[in-house]
Amino acid sequence: MSSNTGSEQQLAISIMLVLVWIITKEYLISNYIKNIDTTSPIANYNVTYNQNWMYTGIINKTKDVEYINFRYFQDPTFPPNTKY
Repeated sequence: MSSNTGSEQQLAISIMLVLVWIITKEYLISNYIKNIDTTSPIANYNVTYNQNWMYTGIINKTKDVEYINFRYFQDPTFPPNTKY
C-alpha cells in the first residue's frame, strides 16, 4: 500500500510541475500581448492580455530559445464583417 502512496505523490508532483510550466507560458504570452504594437492584427481583433487567446503549445525549441504558439480570435462583441 505504501508504494501506491509513493506513486500517487509522484503523479501529483508531475501534474503540479506541468501546471507551473503551462502557467509560465501563459504569463509570457499575456505579457507579450500587453506590449503589442497597436497596428498588429492581434490588437485589431481586440485581443487583450487576459481574453480572446489560448496557449496551444511549443512550435520549436532550441538550446536557448523556445517559440511558443498561441491562437487568438476576434472579440465576439465586434460587429460581423468589419474590415480592419
